[in-house]
Amino acid sequence: MGKKVTGKHVYAILLILTLAILIRSLPAWTNAAWGGDLGIYFGIASRMLESKEIFVDYDGWGNSYQYFPMLYIISLAIHLITGLDLMTVMVKFAPILGGLTVLIFYFIIMELTRNRKIALTSSALLAVAPFHVYQTSHAAPLTVGHLFMLLSILFFIKHREDRKYLFPLALSTFLLVLSHHLTTYFYMITI
Repeated sequence: MGKKVTGKHVYAILLILTLAILIRSLPAWTNAAWGGDLGIYFGIASRMLESKEIFVDYDGWGNSYQYFPMLYIISLAIHLITGLDLMTVMVKFAPILGGLTVLIFYFIIMELTRNRKIALTSSALLAVAPFHVYQTSHAAPLTVGHLFMLLSILFFIKHREDRKYLFPLALSTFLLVLSHHLTTYFYMITI
């Protein structure tokens, strides 16, 4: 990474990150509930809280929501640590995770191109890409899946040059598998 990191670059990526989180958070702040299957995810998280089990019985629409518990585990951890209402945590925190994908994407592009302008431009485009904004703006396993998929791709790239990234790669991949099946498939195809 031949060029020195300047305050201007840090400021630019922080501005892009703030924009990404803000755009993804607006629906959560303007609607009492946001997301197509929020009721299902909230119900599963509530059952996990009551039963103290990671994999709970679920008999509603769909048949795999309960097997990808990372969204629920993260939401429950924040709920238990902060005491905030579980519904509030799920609705308000997921867009932050979605916005963080833009920062990870920046680091991926930096690893691949070693060019800050390309990385900043790519991250800015992802920050406002309508399809990605929508998909990562609500509490859904896919939002968490995007986060861990990009983190796993970053560690995979870094691992090729430095074996010390093997453990973070294994951990992020494990968390991805527990997050969302489709993003796991995309990750496997990508690598």
